Amino acid sequence: MKVIVKIKYIFILLFLVNKEYFFAQKTFDNINSVPVEWRQRSLDFLNQTEMKYKKNEIKTLRDSATYFRNIASMYANLGESADTVFYYLDKMLSLSRYYGCFMLNSHEGVMKNSKNGMYFGNLDSARYFKILRPCQKYLEERNSEEIQKIKQNNSYDQNMIKLIEKMHDEDQLYRQIDRMDLQKKYDDKNLILLDSIFKNYGFPGKTRVGQRYSSYIMTIFLHTPIEYQEKNLPFLIENLKTGELMMGDMTYVLDRIYTFKYQKQFYGTQKLFDGSGNEIKIEKYTEEEKKKIFKELGIDEYMN
Repeated sequence: MKVIVKIKYIFILLFLVNKEYFFAQKTFDNINSVPVEWRQRSLDFLNQTEMKYKKNEIKTLRDSATYFRNIASMYANLGESADTVFYYLDKMLSLSRYYGCFMLNSHEGVMKNSKNGMYFGNLDSARYFKILRPCQKYLEERNSEEIQKIKQNNSYDQNMIKLIEKMHDEDQLYRQIDRMDLQKKYDDKNLILLDSIFKNYGFPGKTRVGQRYSSYIMTIFLHTPIEYQEKNLPFLIENLKTGELMMGDMTYVLDRIYTFKYQKQFYGTQKLFDGSGNEIKIEKYTEEEKKKIFKELGIDEYMN
């Protein structure tokens, strides 16, 4: 009976994904009301989503939540109604509260400033924040519980965890209020410590310090000079392949290095601004270009 129930659940889930997917294939009546530069990018992104679906690359809860997020985002960019956009956001949250809330939270800045490149800014922000605030509370509680479990687990290196926690606190000390003149001395200090850890300890991965503190190390790493990041990319790739470094953390590293080196990125995680504070447009690699580069780096099996 349990097997039958599970099979039935999987069938329903696949049916829903299939159903929602075909909702994405439509003509956009309000497309002329949105900025020209967003139209083709959004249509191309929907086409990429279609290809991933056809290739059966939507396999996990995170993949499915991302799928609904992508549809909602691109529908917003293409001028669809708020009801349609929020319908897909609700589907995302009902499918996976954790991944859905994580994605909603990552778009908070977009809702406050539509110039960031998403058309969410023209939707009803009050409606968005009504579903975002409970999500933020949920994520805070979940993060707190996760940290507590890590600190109570003697299989982790608790001394290294304490050091990483201190480094992370100092990494955020003045960064949050954009006082980089005051932040610099802490970044310089963290660079020395980080380099010493890599050389004498190895990578503090999820097995040794837990996923949370491994990601904290990567946050600190992203605030080191770009030359240092590029130099250590092979070292990080080794740990990606062993599962010690998370794909999500590597996403930011790759985007950061290639943005500064080639002014192009893979996932769209980075932003650049000119001397006047205006955002500089950063092109994204095509799927074909991304696959070629990842294959050259030897990470095509580990990144999607």
